[in-house]
Amino acid sequence: MSPHRTGSEPDQKSRADGYELLAGAFAAEDWILGWHWCGYVENPQRGFGLKDPWDEPYAELVARVAEVNRRA
Repeated sequence: MSPHRTGSEPDQKSRADGYELLAGAFAAEDWILGWHWCGYVENPQRGFGLKDPWDEPYAELVARVAEVNRRA
């Protein structure tokens, strides 16, 4: 909810698209050992997280992240 967030995606679907693209690129590299999403709850210093500042998950994003992770 920060107007100064560092994320450049306009909405949660776009963020999910980016996550899927990046996860696929990492999965294709045999030297990648692991990866984690940096930022659980949205805050002004980091920008977007998986949950809003009121601790509610961004449903569209979280569902897609879970789907991508299951496939990986």
